[in-house]
Amino acid sequence: MNIESQIEQFVQMSKAKIESHLSKSRKNILVISYYPTYRKHYGNLISKLKEKYNVITIVERELNDDFERSGHANVLFPWRIIEQGKSYYLNTEISGIDLILSADQVGYENGRIDREFLSKTASRVYFPHSLIEQTGAVAVVDYILVPSTIALKAFKAALSNTKVKWLSKTRCCNLSLQIQSKQYNNLCT
Repeated sequence: MNIESQIEQFVQMSKAKIESHLSKSRKNILVISYYPTYRKHYGNLISKLKEKYNVITIVERELNDDFERSGHANVLFPWRIIEQGKSYYLNTEISGIDLILSADQVGYENGRIDREFLSKTASRVYFPHSLIEQTGAVAVVDYILVPSTIALKAFKAALSNTKVKWLSKTRCCNLSLQIQSKQYNNLCT
């Protein structure tokens, strides 16, 4: 079996695993973290979301850490595989994903995980990791939850048509996002 066939087999197996964890009765949220550095950026958000929503964490490498244990399920689905010096970018369409959260924007498709990664219809929220500057490939997300007023100014300067939201600690607890006609009330409570 050649490498392309092996990768396609892996993608289909991973897709089936993600689909097996999707809920038919609750909204499905995928939390993607491809670099261990950013796994702690979510704090207790995943455990709070888990109370009302079906939360699946997606990782590139399994470390058996708190992030992987925080959701209802954890699935290994790397964004790329490098074999014999060639990069293979993984992707598949999975129905039933409502929201994708990411704190890292990796180098998929010219510097980002694009609008079609894992779902063509899911809303996407990006949690930037810089307090002082605009970071990440933000053209492919629906919302950016900016961590500071300085970063908010940088985002607004760079992105005039993007829905940029700044959250203080107090506003986080009352967060209500209207995302593509889907209501996610009080994500942090």
